[in-house]
Amino acid sequence: MELRPAEIEDLAACAAIPPTVTSSHVWQLTLNRDPSASLATSEFGMTLRCLRLPRA
Repeated sequence: MELRPAEIEDLAACAAIPPTVTSSHVWQLTLNRDPSASLATSEFGMTLRCLRLPRA
């Protein structure tokens, strides 16, 4: 899996996804950082979790 920022060139491919597409799972992205640290010096952490749908 490759994670990268979205680009304007990605818009057409995203718009081409039919509205009837369904999934039993989604990716939940959680960003973590120390709220007391400045943005210039803080470290960021990222967690991806695969979640089954529907969520309760």
